[in-house]
Amino acid sequence: MNMPNLVRQWMPAREPGDDVLTEASTIALQRVDEAGAVRRPDEVGEFYIEVEYDQRASAQPRLFKAEGERHARTHAARGESLRERATDQSFVVELQAQVVKDSSQRLMQMRRVLTPYVRRAPKDKVFYMVRMLLILLGDIAGIAGAAIMLGEFPALAVLQAVSVGAAGVTSGLLGSEIKDARLARKRARDELSADEQAFAHLFRGPDPGEAIAKTMVLGGLGLVALIFGGVAALRSSTEGVAAGVVFGCMAAAVALASWVNCYAYADEVADLLDGARVQFKADVHYLDQLSRGRARSAHVSETVTAKSIRDEYEQRGLAAHDQLQAAKNRVLHTNPGVAGHGRPAAQGTLRSAGRASSVNRISEDEADVLVLDGVRSNGQRSGAVS
Repeated sequence: MNMPNLVRQWMPAREPGDDVLTEASTIALQRVDEAGAVRRPDEVGEFYIEVEYDQRASAQPRLFKAEGERHARTHAARGESLRERATDQSFVVELQAQVVKDSSQRLMQMRRVLTPYVRRAPKDKVFYMVRMLLILLGDIAGIAGAAIMLGEFPALAVLQAVSVGAAGVTSGLLGSEIKDARLARKRARDELSADEQAFAHLFRGPDPGEAIAKTMVLGGLGLVALIFGGVAALRSSTEGVAAGVVFGCMAAAVALASWVNCYAYADEVADLLDGARVQFKADVHYLDQLSRGRARSAHVSETVTAKSIRDEYEQRGLAAHDQLQAAKNRVLHTNPGVAGHGRPAAQGTLRSAGRASSVNRISEDEADVLVLDGVRSNGQRSGAVS
């Protein structure tokens, strides 16, 4: 669909500034003994050619607005079709943003209040995991070797050893109960600050449930004794009593090492801070995923594109209006024998003011708009734009 001929006539081939500079370079001001000019005839209020050009100029903003709307229609329709889904996604994003905000505030509060009570070094977790793995492998090797020497199938022996080794390592977790009870006694305080009140359970001292923890510790030590007895019996039946005692003691030492490892690593306050950090990262990651919703991004893209096209064509229409006004004045300028060299000062000022208010009225009535192919208006004719 081609643009109306009226609009097409004033499509430029290059920037307006180039033509103005070229035209200005050809103008020469001639020296004369006396300057003289003929004013516009008082009998003629307005030439028909002026009326024609004024009406053509007034049509330009509307023609360009219609052209811009035609180009923006597809984008505007797509944006509108995505509005409801985009609104729903934005609502969820706002909710998650509040969750992230709360999570962040909680983490900052915990770091400010609890950091002085952390007893675990920053890199202790790596060493803890490495030690735990080595302990588990030691348990597996000791038990699997004894079972295989007794005549068990290797696959079954290893599987059984893994199970028993995991049990020994798990029993070591009871060592963290002892460490937590000790640190709780060290943190015990009668008076707490306003910030510390939120974590009052960390400063209450001994936990009434310590008796239960002690009972479980005894059960864990019984598990170590069972590992020692089992390995000692297996080795004794194949390599003698001395070898059985040696390997049994080694298996018990490995199991007890798990207790020591857990005791050294245990820190209830550090665990709380680590959990808060992990939760905060998870909340931020989820917010990032939600904010990438396709409906939201597509709705924004289509809406902005449509507005940009309308804005562009609005400016093109105003520029075309001014170009036609300039063309009208060019006609009068090149025909001084009919129109004179200019209007009387008072009338000219009045007419200029009236025209300016007319242009302002047109621009104020225009709606929002968006982008398209770049066409400029500088009063020159150019090929058709579709």
